[in-house]
Amino acid sequence: MCGPTKIFCSQINKWVKVHYEGKPEIKPHSLIQNRYLHDDTIKDYISEVSDLRTTIKGEWTKKLQDIVVKSLQKEMKRRTAPERFIRMRHGTPLATAAAEYAKQTKNKELAKLVSEFSYGQANEMPKAEMEILWSKICNLIPSKPELVEMA
Repeated sequence: MCGPTKIFCSQINKWVKVHYEGKPEIKPHSLIQNRYLHDDTIKDYISEVSDLRTTIKGEWTKKLQDIVVKSLQKEMKRRTAPERFIRMRHGTPLATAAAEYAKQTKNKELAKLVSEFSYGQANEMPKAEMEILWSKICNLIPSKPELVEMA
């Protein structure tokens, strides 16, 4: 069960120093005043906050929805980009062949480059960077010159 709201506040008055007579070991310190707010003042605060809460809640919900929608639109645009489909369709078999070769030869550098290439295919790596990466991969596979032409 909820009861009426009570607000207790402390106020530090730095301008007023408290001295304890007969106790020089206690240094003078600022006065701290404690009090409860009057019920009428609390009702005014609650009224103001409740109006504000109603206004903010609607605006906050709308702002969150806008953020989610923009994020989803951006992701869908990225996922359905024609260039991404071309990369996935033609690049995946090449990356698979290179990965197999790296596995057979136990070439860690090649495996790392192929992994980067595969990640770049599925994401927004620029075409120029993809070509440089693929060139490095092909240079590590001297027995497979046809891969350069396929790329």
